[in-house]
Amino acid sequence: MNATTDQAFNERSRRQSGISLRKPKQEMNSASGEELFEGLDSMDKEKIAGLHKVFAAADFRSLIEMVHKCISTELASVEDSLSRQDVGTAMIAAHKITGSSGNYALNKVSKSAAKLSDALSNGGRDDVDSALADLRTHSHAAIIDLEALLSRLPA
Repeated sequence: MNATTDQAFNERSRRQSGISLRKPKQEMNSASGEELFEGLDSMDKEKIAGLHKVFAAADFRSLIEMVHKCISTELASVEDSLSRQDVGTAMIAAHKITGSSGNYALNKVSKSAAKLSDALSNGGRDDVDSALADLRTHSHAAIIDLEALLSRLPA
């Protein structure tokens, strides 16, 4: 495919997905990027600000809600799976956290989830316990920051 064909395909895919990459003026967030992300220490502010610039306000809010739900749900899945000694399911949940948090500027969560996944694959019980403690700490901080960010975004 040439560049023109690629561009047409990408535009058609975006329209079909319902996600808008251009912000109409009425959907612009009232807070500036610096104000919006102030005090959100669990996030890579440059990366999250880049996402904020690319997506329409409603779509950006949906993305933040999605990653919040994913981290909350998958962390519970990790803990439940480990309590049942189901290492495979715990690894899948940790992998989901790694991907979704890394894509949405939550680097500490992503790294700690990857560390847990490695510990589940290769480590002993102490490694798993330490990695799980790190994941809990970083995930809870991220959840608090995501909730703060959601409170600053238009509904």
